[in-house]
Amino acid sequence: MHAGPNYQYANWCIPEFVLYGYDQASIIIELKGHFGHCNPIIKQHIQCSSNSSTRKLNGYVSTFKEVQETTWSFRIQVDGLRQFLPQNKVCEFAQMNSAGLLQEGQLVEWHL
Repeated sequence: MHAGPNYQYANWCIPEFVLYGYDQASIIIELKGHFGHCNPIIKQHIQCSSNSSTRKLNGYVSTFKEVQETTWSFRIQVDGLRQFLPQNKVCEFAQMNSAGLLQEGQLVEWHL
């Protein structure tokens, strides 16, 4: 979930997050609600043709700040679509053997 117009698409291209041949995609995240509360649902809709995206929180159009406040209440950081793998990266990971997956996993841990 990107941070908004000032942060928008700095080092990546929106179509990388949409399946080849399609113009749009959605990312849906459902969080287990706090005790006695409903599960928050965050939806990011990506539109390639207009190079734009919108987000909703529990079905209502929301700002990045509203989504961020909700996720932070669960101690979860969802600040950028870069946290999701573009299609070409999914293919690369799918073709890796166990040693390659281990090595890439260690690189991720090192970068955190």
